[in-house]
Amino acid sequence: MTPRIGGIPMAHWVIENAGRGVIQAVVIPVRGSVGVVQFRAVATFNKYVTNHIQGLWAWLLPPWAVVHHTGRSSGRAFKTPIMGFKTPEGFAIPILYGPQSHWVKNLLAAGGGELQRAGKRYKLIDPRVVPAAEITAKGIAGLYTRAGRSTLVATLGDRV
Repeated sequence: MTPRIGGIPMAHWVIENAGRGVIQAVVIPVRGSVGVVQFRAVATFNKYVTNHIQGLWAWLLPPWAVVHHTGRSSGRAFKTPIMGFKTPEGFAIPILYGPQSHWVKNLLAAGGGELQRAGKRYKLIDPRVVPAAEITAKGIAGLYTRAGRSTLVATLGDRV
């Protein structure tokens, strides 16, 4: 019998970790706002593998950046590499894995965080999630910020 969560089969993904053994990630299906099941396999892999690698250089190479946020319940400091773009109002970060991503929830709960980009660190103030259709940016910034269903926008504060 296949284990189920909310009537939906739970998938197990096994990913080879560069010859250092096997990582087994439990992928929990999450129902989206339109009833579509979104498997978070890529998000889980990124959280435990890719983010650690990208975190080494993302803070130096725009449009990559690193969001510094504090855990809602643990109080721990976290760093998440993202791709984001400056806007006239501040900064826009596409939410490609949905608003249930921990970094999004942490920034919203804390009312902000910090952003490290091009070797400089700024305060992120008043973060909010807006539908991707409301983003008016042009070019690659516009295409990328509209790639997901929603985008986190925030005001860039003073340098830290």
